[in-house]
Amino acid sequence: MDVWFTVVVPASGVLAINTQAGTMTDGILAVYTAPSCAGPFTEVGCDELLGNGLMVFEYVSGLTPGTTAYIRMGGYVGTFGAIDNGTFDICIAAGHVWTGVISSDYSNSQNWFNVDETPTAGEHIVMSPNFLNPLVVDAGYECNNLYLANGSSSIMSINDNIDFTVHGDMIGFAGAAPANWSFGDGNLVMGGSAPQQIVTA
Repeated sequence: MDVWFTVVVPASGVLAINTQAGTMTDGILAVYTAPSCAGPFTEVGCDELLGNGLMVFEYVSGLTPGTTAYIRMGGYVGTFGAIDNGTFDICIAAGHVWTGVISSDYSNSQNWFNVDETPTAGEHIVMSPNFLNPLVVDAGYECNNLYLANGSSSIMSINDNIDFTVHGDMIGFAGAAPANWSFGDGNLVMGGSAPQQIVTA
């Protein structure tokens, strides 16, 4: 049986959805838009293998801010017809998603999923568990919240004598454990003006 979630689309029009296995270990997910929960539904994204293990990491862009997106999650039907049902964790973040599709260069906007610009100090960064090139921080960049998906602990390296400043919180979403994060020889600076958290969502 599938489970449905709703989320209000943020100002960026981008959603990053990460899942983590519980008793379910092989998931499949689809994202839809619709004028209401009665439909009709238009599929705008789906995934079955981009997450950690056989779970889901999906990102969609170009959504209308303030509207409702509908997320459908279920267990994958295996070779012998058995559906992988059970518990799982899900977390949804809004922000710039690192893919590293061109290189490891933070300043190349094409390395960020469908945004066409690099993140600024007031914006969130989402590090996906799947990427072509790891992110190398070679200048003093900044962000608001930093989201790390499970499996993304080695995705980001801060060069020696370089500061990367997080003004918001560091959030391991859908089961990512802060104790497993490593950022190279540089400095990860928690530079917020209010109390900050390093948490698992």
